Amino acid sequence: MVERLLLAAAADASATWHSPSSSDVRVAVVLVAATLLYLAYNLLIAPRVVARLFPRRATNESDLRTTGSFFRKGAGAILFGVIPAAAMALAWPGGLAACGLTFAEAPRSLLYALGFIALMLPLLVFQARKPSFRLHYPEVRRPLTGRTALWNTLAWAAYLSGYELFFRGILVLALAPLVGPLPALTLALMAYVFVHLGRYAGETVGTLFTGTLFGVVALDTGSILMPFLAHFGVALLADFLAARPVSADA
Repeated sequence: MVERLLLAAAADASATWHSPSSSDVRVAVVLVAATLLYLAYNLLIAPRVVARLFPRRATNESDLRTTGSFFRKGAGAILFGVIPAAAMALAWPGGLAACGLTFAEAPRSLLYALGFIALMLPLLVFQARKPSFRLHYPEVRRPLTGRTALWNTLAWAAYLSGYELFFRGILVLALAPLVGPLPALTLALMAYVFVHLGRYAGETVGTLFTGTLFGVVALDTGSILMPFLAHFGVALLADFLAARPVSADA
């Protein structure tokens, strides 16, 4: 009796199994590669690793945190941007345009980005008064003037271009034709929220809103330009507002 049930279950499983299509394989490759890249990124930016890579900075917490910030952004630009972009350009149907690296909807993307930044500005001003916010921002623990401000701006630009390619370009735009827009958007949102766990509480909760909005706009415009510009603008504003002396908030 048991043997017959097992044979019947095996027959049913065999009947429903089908060889994976090329689309299935591409989806699996993207998800596995994204997981490995993000794992490599987290291992690389671990505080102990950064301290070992930059031993001269390890004796001063502010110097180590500043160096770690630049190192983290550089590592993210390579692991989230350069490596995936090269792979997609070489092997993905449609190349980089399929990942949203296009300016086809630049005016509309710019308008959306400006609207988002304007919406976020009052919230950032309010949050920047809180000590809990200032514990996390700015990541660079040097006065944001002159060369430091320039390097901070360039580091954010490099990091967020790769970041948006990773989360909105690949996980949303590249996968949407294969799994459908809504599943791709949901998958990217889950990943986006999970990677913010442990960050500033307001930022983590806000990813539900920003992750959804950025994904929807990326699908609407076919570009990652708006998410990049919006994310970049908010990051610089958060650094600037948090870097002001506390007395200036009164």
